[in-house]
Amino acid sequence: MAQQKIDSLTSLRFFAAAAIVAYHCRGHFGLSSDFLAPFELSQGVSFFFVLSGFILAFVYPSLDSSAARSKFWLARLARVWPLHLATFLLYLILLPELIKGGVASVAAHSLANLALVQAWIPDQAFFFSFNTVSWSISTEAFFYLSFPFLIRNFERNWPLKLAGSFALMLGMAGIANLLHLPTFADHGLTVHGLMYINPLSRIFEFTLGMSVALLYRRHLLNTKASATSALLLEILALAAVYSATFYTEKIAHALSRWPIVGSGGLIWLEHAGVPVLAFALLIAVMAWGRGPVAALLRLKPFVFLGEISFATYLLHRMFLHYYWDHFAPERGLLPIACYVAFLLTASYAFWALVEVPCRHLIVNGARSDKRGKNDKRGKNDKRDKNDKRDENDKRDKSDRRDKKAASLPAGGFVWRRALAPVFAVSALAAGFVAIWSGPALERCTASGAILSAAEKNGVHECAAIDESSIAFGDDLKLLRSSVLQDSRGLTVTLYWQALRAQKLQNYISARLLADNDVLVRFKDYRQSAREEHVRAGECFSNRLFVPLSELTYVKSLAFNLGRAVGPAPQARLIPQARLVPQARPIAPSKTIELSKPSPPSDTFNESASEPAREPVDAGASIALARPILKGGLVTLQLQPAVADRSAKPVL
Repeated sequence: MAQQKIDSLTSLRFFAAAAIVAYHCRGHFGLSSDFLAPFELSQGVSFFFVLSGFILAFVYPSLDSSAARSKFWLARLARVWPLHLATFLLYLILLPELIKGGVASVAAHSLANLALVQAWIPDQAFFFSFNTVSWSISTEAFFYLSFPFLIRNFERNWPLKLAGSFALMLGMAGIANLLHLPTFADHGLTVHGLMYINPLSRIFEFTLGMSVALLYRRHLLNTKASATSALLLEILALAAVYSATFYTEKIAHALSRWPIVGSGGLIWLEHAGVPVLAFALLIAVMAWGRGPVAALLRLKPFVFLGEISFATYLLHRMFLHYYWDHFAPERGLLPIACYVAFLLTASYAFWALVEVPCRHLIVNGARSDKRGKNDKRGKNDKRDKNDKRDENDKRDKSDRRDKKAASLPAGGFVWRRALAPVFAVSALAAGFVAIWSGPALERCTASGAILSAAEKNGVHECAAIDESSIAFGDDLKLLRSSVLQDSRGLTVTLYWQALRAQKLQNYISARLLADNDVLVRFKDYRQSAREEHVRAGECFSNRLFVPLSELTYVKSLAFNLGRAVGPAPQARLIPQARLVPQARPIAPSKTIELSKPSPPSDTFNESASEPAREPVDAGASIALARPILKGGLVTLQLQPAVADRSAKPVL
């Protein structure tokens, strides 16, 4: 059957992908870990599974011959594998440090990913290897293999197949409950791997989409209705999705009390089971397309975003990893806007330069090979007729394209076909250059770290930490610190010594605190904007600048050292040696307390630019105090107030 496209459903793909992107952005850019709670945004994957079953059953209502099945599988391979391969290779380039394990394990994980079977193995080391979100593509690959068998006689036995897929999910939940599996683990069998990742637990959603497509074709496709009735049905579908996703947690925990559900079924209910019927209703109503919401979804901008949503889905998590692991994330709307713009630009580039051309190349190449074989078998007459028909179709399409190009503004056709992908790639390259640009690391000798520039100018500086002070594992040692307050704000200078040769990928996470350690704001700084290499024994300094406007109500500044490691973009504290206090107070007007850092309470990061080094103001105040252990943080207690207390704090 000729491929059919429903624009309103294409647009819905973008919104499902956007929900997943928002889910993974929790904890980044200043967004809280419960951003948009209690909505379970990861349910966008379940929507994709239902939508996939609906589209395939609608486009391919039957696959009776082996040739039809082969053609279907080839089309599915051409749809997902080229972009999956491209993002797999991009992952190797961008995030090689996240590839863990020996040669044998890396080879096994690579083969599983390239064969799209990683989700079939219920071990996190496999299904979350490399580009983690590609597990869902592996699950979809299982659905594609199963589809020709599911669609066989589907009009007669669809209730049996739907019930069987649901029973299979319950059986997987029973196995998880019977074995008392842990919910999560880095290795081995887990409830998460069985009930959230494994295709046997998720095939019910796909079969449900197929069933809805059959019922839609029978009862809704050609049904007429007024605009008001269609709008009411759309509102009903949207309200069902809203309610199901909003109350997912409460409904899932209530149902998990049934013995047949248990903790195993709870995972499936939270991520798919509760809203799955609402998703099916929404898909059928929007495919029907009689209401104003569906008409809105058919607008070209939404359809375009839906077209590139597959690339958006495969790229977004990788970019978050790279951004978190290599650069200081900022808070606010500006970094979010930059990330979204960069992601959509990259998505378009991969869609235009990889996904679409490779799909056409694979499908058309297979057709050409088949035609050659048929010619050799003596079926030239029939093939010649088809070739003539194809040539006429191509000629007609070319004529229509030329007419359309002629109607475009000058250069419009060239822009859309050639210059836009080039522009997208250029924008990505410029983005990477802009990200990598930054101030060079301020290096110094060991003696320079002990005798600072401020002391050379005759200004007292705190020498609160000596050589035997804080060691950060086997990586760094904090030799000295200084605190300077002038008319511009507060500058904290930290002097470090590298204990081994390394690439600097650390964050200095600072917290501005009011009375009783009430948090005013976070400010995070990269140790090296360019991730420069330092040699063992080499010394360097970092300056943390806080503008005077941000010091309102601030009485202390606490900081620690962390970096993002592992497969997930979560910061952890680098282990440190015990602090040995040996400093003496110089200026009693302020108290500076130093103590051993501890892990931050959250993982958000915010970068702040540092001003160029300037002569110290005449009114500058620098202080020293005996270092103490306090609250697990390196704390600088500022007394008296450092700013006007008449303004309200920013909490």
